[in-house]
Amino acid sequence: MNILITGTSSGFGRKAVGTLAGKGHTVVASMRGVGAKNAKAARSIESWAKENNAKAFVVELDVADDASVDKGVAQAIEKAGGLDVVVNNAGIANMGVLEAFSIAQARQIFDMNTFGPMRVSNAVLPHLREKRPA
Repeated sequence: MNILITGTSSGFGRKAVGTLAGKGHTVVASMRGVGAKNAKAARSIESWAKENNAKAFVVELDVADDASVDKGVAQAIEKAGGLDVVVNNAGIANMGVLEAFSIAQARQIFDMNTFGPMRVSNAVLPHLREKRPA
């Protein structure tokens, strides 16, 4: 299977890349900041894939940005030769009392955790529908 996973710089997303690619699936690991903040994480996945002869690729994809999602999904489809599965894993959380958060911070969380998966799904669904057997 060809799988796109969002939010793979650490945590569950990173673990899923290793688990699924280690079982022979082609995995496209996506994250934001591939050339900056998450460059080390991206290189780690690429190195792991090379050392383990696994099919894992990294693409830049920020689920909070429409253009980034469109570009990242297109690259994922190209690198994997199509997609079968999408794991919407990217997300952020903040802890604290409600009055400590501004509306702007709440919007950022909502944009990432609610609209992010919608953006990715909307970008991938036409490809998945096209692949569906008649």
